[in-house]
Amino acid sequence: MKTRLGLSLFAAVLIFFLCAGYLARALSSESPGCVKCHTDEQILKSLYTPPKLGPSEGEG
Repeated sequence: MKTRLGLSLFAAVLIFFLCAGYLARALSSESPGCVKCHTDEQILKSLYTPPKLGPSEGEG
């Protein structure tokens, strides 16, 4: 029983530290991830191409 409890405790501590490390990296302002790309106005403008409207669209 003691071995099983020790293994469960070890697994819980390991999962805690893995999750804490992942969250710390994900929330870090230094990581060049989603926040940098999704908040850079020049990058967003370069990705957007306005739709081309034909001559009949928007009339009448």
